[in-house]
Amino acid sequence: MRVAIYGYPPVANSGARRAHLVSGSRQAGTTTPPGRVVIGWSRRDLVCFPREAHRAQRPFPSAHLQWFENCGHFPQWDAPAETIALILQATAARTVPSGADTFQNAE
Repeated sequence: MRVAIYGYPPVANSGARRAHLVSGSRQAGTTTPPGRVVIGWSRRDLVCFPREAHRAQRPFPSAHLQWFENCGHFPQWDAPAETIALILQATAARTVPSGADTFQNAE
């Protein structure tokens, strides 16, 4: 069975998906996203090191980089209130129009 995940080509299994992530094409990003892009990054992350945050922001130059100061790899566990506040703040100005399948900026 081939499984399609948004943003990745259909692959036969998770091993093939991992191989594509490691050696496949880079995500192009965009300079004109359909809305605000917010990237949350943890200062004490031992999986995605803080020095690598610029890599996540590079494809999205207008993105806001929000640092989680006292968190590891899972800020939703280490700082749930801060994570929730960031998500709510980032999505507060967006609405879902009737019949739409994507978020639109309400401004």
